[in-house]
Amino acid sequence: MSMLQLLLRPADRRLADVLARLPNLGIGARVARKSWAPYGDSWWEVTDVKLKGPEGGEARVWGVLHWRGRRAGDAPKRIGGAAKRVWRWLPEEAEAARLAPLAAALKAQQRAQQQPQAAGGGGGE
Repeated sequence: MSMLQLLLRPADRRLADVLARLPNLGIGARVARKSWAPYGDSWWEVTDVKLKGPEGGEARVWGVLHWRGRRAGDAPKRIGGAAKRVWRWLPEEAEAARLAPLAAALKAQQRAQQQPQAAGGGGGE
């Protein structure tokens, strides 16, 4: 379910938080800063992760940059700004298609839980 949470609330996460919810610490995953949204074809492909601290809240992450559809080099580089809360996971098309029905069902369930609260919260007239 943690991968679904990344789809439902994709922004405002540190890179270590995003990768910790993915299999194999996100190695092979695509991640991007939320400010890169206008450039939908830009992302980092994660190649290595070194967690810092006992709870893994911080990490050093390496990857290969893909900028505007082009691979920006072959050698992995350290990903800067990993501690900033600006990261989101970009699932592959097959993974997104597999998770889409589950995400839709979870959103519907959340809406259904919120509706009784909103209806019952009227006034005390």
